[in-house]
Amino acid sequence: MRAALRTLGLTCCLAAFVVIGGGHWAVLQSVAWAQMLVDYTHGTGSLRQGIVKTFDGAHPCELCQKISAGIERESRDARQKPFGDELLRKLKLTAVLPTTIFAPLAREGERLPALVVSPAGRLADAPPVPPPRAA
Repeated sequence: MRAALRTLGLTCCLAAFVVIGGGHWAVLQSVAWAQMLVDYTHGTGSLRQGIVKTFDGAHPCELCQKISAGIERESRDARQKPFGDELLRKLKLTAVLPTTIFAPLAREGERLPALVVSPAGRLADAPPVPPPRAA
């Protein structure tokens, strides 16, 4: 059961990455080219002629035209909404961790290491071992 859930989760993540990256258009275009290759090869009677007609760009099929329109519409929408949804703009967070660098004064020619102190580092310190006894 655990392996099945892990496989399902990985599959969903992979599908999300493909869609976010525009891979769905590449998959649809591959399907369109395969269909065009079969149709043009049957129509001309020659595999060479079918390949030429499929990839010359002068003979787009209906699916290719819809894919081009979809890509154009998607890029136009992305230009109109540079940050995406209004909700995403509200959720944009900036985390600032103040860090102080102490560098002791060194005499000429002497090199001393800098000491970096960060408040985040203090929170991550491990508790003392063994734990203190109750008083």
